[in-house]
Amino acid sequence: MKLRLVLFVALLTLGAWLGQSMMKGSGYVLLSYGSWVVETSIWVGLILILSLAVVSYLAIHLLVAALQAEDRLRQWRAERGAHKAMRKTVQGLLSLAEGNWKRAQRLLVSGAHGETRLINYIAAARAAQQNGDYDRCDELLAEAANTTKGAELAVSLQQAQLQLERHQYEQCLATCLRIRKQFPKHQYANKMLLKAYMALEDWQAVVDLLPQLIKHRLILGKAAAQLELKAYSALIEHIVKGRSAQSKDAAAIMKIWRQVPKAVMEHKDLSRLLMALCAT
Repeated sequence: MKLRLVLFVALLTLGAWLGQSMMKGSGYVLLSYGSWVVETSIWVGLILILSLAVVSYLAIHLLVAALQAEDRLRQWRAERGAHKAMRKTVQGLLSLAEGNWKRAQRLLVSGAHGETRLINYIAAARAAQQNGDYDRCDELLAEAANTTKGAELAVSLQQAQLQLERHQYEQCLATCLRIRKQFPKHQYANKMLLKAYMALEDWQAVVDLLPQLIKHRLILGKAAAQLELKAYSALIEHIVKGRSAQSKDAAAIMKIWRQVPKAVMEHKDLSRLLMALCAT
């Protein structure tokens, strides 16, 4: 209240001073530019200058407001698009969980936006896989790899997993070996590599891979012991069945003998196989 009163008094004082100044003399202003000459009193000149300043200020203010409105509109559209994409992603993931593969794939692909594109394409690839469209699945995985820098490992692991589910064991084997070459410190690919070797009945490769799996605790406790027994038993049985009386390979027998862990060798089923192997 006091501030308003002070401003009111100041404006009255300024008005009174301007009135007195105008009564004392109007002054004289002459502006000349080329053939143009403008004559006016100093007060009219001041009013024109002030008017020009006010108009310029308003014009600049309106221009800035228009530019800000355009930026806000662009930001609103971007936020609206992101919100719409997120809604489609959520609906797509729900459809994926419900087993509605076609709808899930459509929503996830159309909802691929911004930083979630990698997740969308990988999930859409799984939907295509479940729908039996393997070609489209591979295309979506390729798109996923191109969306995010550094996503090669995640996409390759997903590809290997999907190849296992399709029973494409040779392709899965190639994918896992490529992952091991590119990311030698990453061990999860070895679990899928193990499944591919077992499906292809490459028991020597399984035996060679087992120590690394056990070392990195990818197989633990009883499961590790059972897998060791299964792998060595299958390898020995394969050698027994594949040998003939004319082709005795003592070096191969000794190699397998040295590989078998003591705990596994004591198992009765494996002991019986070893005895059969030595008897031939």
